[in-house]
Amino acid sequence: MSGFDVVDDLCIQDLAFAVSLLPSSWTLLVVDKDRFLKRCPVKRIIFDSIINLFLVYDLTSAAGYLQVSVPVVMQLVIRRYRPSDRDTVRALFSTGIQEHITPCFHNRMATPFCLAITAALCVAGYLLSSVLGAVVLAAAWMGLVYYCCHKIYSGFVKERLLTDMQDIPGNYLSRPGDDFWVAEAKLDGRVQILGMVAVKAKQSGKEKYGELMRMIISPLCRRMGLGFRLAQTVVDYCKEQGFSKVVLETSAIQTAAVGLYEKLGFRHVLSPSITEFPSWVVMLANVKVLRMEKQLSA
Repeated sequence: MSGFDVVDDLCIQDLAFAVSLLPSSWTLLVVDKDRFLKRCPVKRIIFDSIINLFLVYDLTSAAGYLQVSVPVVMQLVIRRYRPSDRDTVRALFSTGIQEHITPCFHNRMATPFCLAITAALCVAGYLLSSVLGAVVLAAAWMGLVYYCCHKIYSGFVKERLLTDMQDIPGNYLSRPGDDFWVAEAKLDGRVQILGMVAVKAKQSGKEKYGELMRMIISPLCRRMGLGFRLAQTVVDYCKEQGFSKVVLETSAIQTAAVGLYEKLGFRHVLSPSITEFPSWVVMLANVKVLRMEKQLSA
């Protein structure tokens, strides 16, 4: 027997469990391909099983069926930070933050304000010079906007690498209530760090709470539930510490992260101003910080 049929009403979670029971050499044939794809319209589906094994399924169409192979099984481990993780964690933090530069630029250029400025500069350049003048003025304007987006995110990375991320044990593992975790799994025959998150104990008057910080997920492990597990690790830790709530700050451009936090019960409470950079840089980049919090039950 090399496979079996599944009724078309089978939910994705049941499918994941069914496949997890099969030897890796077997395949699963789904009779109603169109209905299955309607439930999850992607070519690559990733499930998180109840035993903390990430099963990656590559879907290919074969003779009217949907063939699901099981080529990758990753056992994920979330553990406390070790000094030997330093270089990998700093590199993951740097790339994870700076990858938001391009989306930030695209979003800003798509706003009515930037579109109007671009159009006005094109017209002015054409009237004052030529088509080349229009192109040069528009390109200069776009370059300025990109510079501002790059300045904020790369500047944030540079500052943090020289401060709290310079000495992680001293800043995150030396005080009660602080902690730092990494997530690792074996890929391509070697163990790799695929994510990280930290928490800092804070106090306002008599209220003690935790701040979720430095959560980064590697591109190799996104949309696999890792972000949820790391954030939940912080929430559970804060409950154990007796904190009243968990707070965090993220940027509005990080829509996937915002959606994850909302699913975990966080709500937007404030939009603090960015004061580390000149106001004209912040205005042109249009970066908005969201402060979110989750109240913890007693």
